Amino acid sequence: MQNGFSRIAVAAAMLVTTAIGVEARATGSGNGNSGNEQERWRVDDRFLIDNEWWRQVLVLSATVNLEDETVTLSGLNFGRKVPVVFIETDRLKVLKSSDTELVVRLPKNLPDGTYLFTVARGNREPERGQFYVTKVSANGSGGGGGTGPAGPQGPAGPQGPAGPVGPAGPAGAAGAAGPQGPVGPAGPAGSAGAAGATGPQGPAGPAGAPGAPGAPGAPGLPGAQGPAGPQGPAGAPGGLEGYEVVSVDSDLFPSVSNGLFVQATAQCPTGKKPLGGGYEPLVPGTPATPGAGNVVFLMLSSSAPTADGWTVSLRNGSGSTRSNVQFRVWAVCVSQP
Repeated sequence: MQNGFSRIAVAAAMLVTTAIGVEARATGSGNGNSGNEQERWRVDDRFLIDNEWWRQVLVLSATVNLEDETVTLSGLNFGRKVPVVFIETDRLKVLKSSDTELVVRLPKNLPDGTYLFTVARGNREPERGQFYVTKVSANGSGGGGGTGPAGPQGPAGPQGPAGPVGPAGPAGAAGAAGPQGPVGPAGPAGSAGAAGATGPQGPAGPAGAPGAPGAPGAPGLPGAQGPAGPQGPAGAPGGLEGYEVVSVDSDLFPSVSNGLFVQATAQCPTGKKPLGGGYEPLVPGTPATPGAGNVVFLMLSSSAPTADGWTVSLRNGSGSTRSNVQFRVWAVCVSQP
């Protein structure tokens, strides 16, 4: 670019605090108190100097001069004395200083890139300001480059919120009457009306036809007992054979999570079938003994016969994990007929 200047736009992240201004003002009325007024000016001026630290250092813009190898920082509250300026962690030489403008020397052969500049008027937080400055040259060594081609269009942003509803427009002219539509379906039947009042009794009708025959009379007295008939054949033997009750203790389940199932099966002896069955809770031990163990927190899911025994399935629906669960299954077995 002309004069070797490369003016760049920079983005800054800064902490901006509100500075409270103090104004020294003379309020004399010309009544001969000039000595007091001068003292008042002197005190106020000293107050401004001693309390300058709370004025926040603000760096508002930066201009890079590649030909002179300088950077001009513009802003507010740089101070009456020459502040210290750093690029990253390296201290720069200040060539010119005022409360609103600083000119510093760039390091020789500084590569292109973005650097953090810090202006420090003192050690307190308001006495420091930071600004990011980007150095760009056409060939990486100096001289400004031309504007590059436009980049591709970015994606469409999200749809904005709906705007407020506008006022209603004026009523339009009435349109022409449309053709008559088809007849709609019949509506549902209405509810029944209230019953009417009873009418007067009508005249007696003609005599009816003869009625049907009446029901038969009661049976007569029983007759004398007849002779005994011959003896019939012997029936099949009755009752159950081989009745036996067997039981088995389930495994000891150390932990049963909520929603899980546990089961055990009592097997009938060979040749016998289950007639019934059930279960009882156990207190784990050696041996396990009937009692109110943790199995009482489980719900019965099924208790049913198998081909040769009885199976009981329990489910943990208590809402929490239950430990040391054990139970005993019973089966009533009989010989197969």
